[in-house]
Amino acid sequence: MFAFFAFTFGSLAVAFFDEYRAVQVEEFYALNEGPPAATALESFNANQHIGYLDEVHVEGQILANFGVLRLHGEGADYDGIVLGTTDGVPRAVVLFDSLSSDREINQLISTATADNRVAVRGFVTSTRRTEVEREITRRGFSGRAVLTVEPFFGSRTAAINAQVQDAQILFFIVTGVAALFAVLALWRFRRWRKRRAAKKLRRAAKRGQPLPATPPQTAVKPQPKPQKSQPATPWGTPQQPPQHPRPTPAARTKPHPEPEASTQAPPFKSVFPGGGSGFRFKTSDEIVRQYFGTITNISRSNSSS
Repeated sequence: MFAFFAFTFGSLAVAFFDEYRAVQVEEFYALNEGPPAATALESFNANQHIGYLDEVHVEGQILANFGVLRLHGEGADYDGIVLGTTDGVPRAVVLFDSLSSDREINQLISTATADNRVAVRGFVTSTRRTEVEREITRRGFSGRAVLTVEPFFGSRTAAINAQVQDAQILFFIVTGVAALFAVLALWRFRRWRKRRAAKKLRRAAKRGQPLPATPPQTAVKPQPKPQKSQPATPWGTPQQPPQHPRPTPAARTKPHPEPEASTQAPPFKSVFPGGGSGFRFKTSDEIVRQYFGTITNISRSNSSS
């Protein structure tokens, strides 16, 4: 509903803006070409004697037999003075706001000639046009050919500027209403989307369906710890540290000692044929025992040492 009203008033705002620009153009020509010439109602022609901004300058006789017309309707009330030709035919009705009608009517009558003829400057208006036609027709005349004129007193330039300001204010009002409805439509639409999303979540929870997953968060990948630099070999490859085999508990508790060297000398055998002499060669074990003593266990050194 708000969107429909925003579209409707937005379309009206475009039309009122075009009208406001047209009024500005007519204001320019009206101020440059001057006011239209005074024309008697007996020879008045709408196609020739209505100027820019529907400005008119007419002369006519006040028809006192019509009195003051009281025009009521929606909005402000107006009082009207009927002007016509010398034969008493009404040709124009001058409208005054009821709040200031007494003063302005007296001001208009004060300018009348001896035969009750007055000159009126003003703008043709459609305000209370229906009520004017009804009153004139009730008096026995055709109300369709009667002009409805809203007069101005004083400066013509100020009156023309007031016409432009009225068009501008009307455009601003319609544009503001359209913007207001547009903001309300956007606000209600966002509320409707939130309610719809909440209903979907409740329905999913009742049916036991998994709730929509939240947007995945980028996991922070742990950085690898820097490794200690290892010395490189002469061939360009890193030297691997020596791997020491971890002895088993049995090996730590029960070492396997190597068998001790035999202390008994091998049986004597002469190197000479037939025997005879007591000379013989010493074995390697005898030489080691002679210089280093008895060796019972030899520990293996580390290959890297």
